[in-house]
Amino acid sequence: MPHLPTETVRSIVEAAGVECVLFDLEDLWRGTAGCRDPDVDVLGLSTSFICDSYTLGRTIDWLTSRFLGVPLVLGGQFSNLKFAGILKRHPAVTYIIRGDAEIALPALLQALDGSGTLDQVPNLVWRDPGGGVRTNPPASLDLDAVPAPEFQGTHRLVPYESMRGCPFFGKYCSHPSASPRWRFRSADRICSDWMHYAEHNGARSIRAMD
Repeated sequence: MPHLPTETVRSIVEAAGVECVLFDLEDLWRGTAGCRDPDVDVLGLSTSFICDSYTLGRTIDWLTSRFLGVPLVLGGQFSNLKFAGILKRHPAVTYIIRGDAEIALPALLQALDGSGTLDQVPNLVWRDPGGGVRTNPPASLDLDAVPAPEFQGTHRLVPYESMRGCPFFGKYCSHPSASPRWRFRSADRICSDWMHYAEHNGARSIRAMD
């Protein structure tokens, strides 16, 4: 099954007209990681499946040792919740996207390319030239208004995200802090997306990741 966070980020970047190279962190865990393409302008790291400071630090150290001086952008659940501590402990982290990357990531890439300013990027926490940390205003999207991730090739099993956040506010759970607004795709939209995956990817089963 395709990896949903990876394909979501890839779809966002490609829809913005930006060339990207994907690197699977499993190669780092196995000790088989090499440097596939050092000629990059921006590094992006998803923390959706990183859940402790040691693992994050190990990953940041590996990236920064191979891509010297390249801006590092973090996003995903762990950095969403722990952004203040991460920026304090890891000077190499330049930007953290909190919330919907569909809104923030294209705007950030445009700003870094000189087509906008950092203070106009929603959901962004960033270091200003003086060394201070700035937090831009949050913004959330209507899930029905943005495309679902595109998958390349044939996949009989496809992952799907029909909602973000949670209708409940359990004190034991990270959802109220990480995604306080509950949003969901309409039944019509879900049906349309699933038919698209059936027609374009040969999908016969959908795994709802909610």
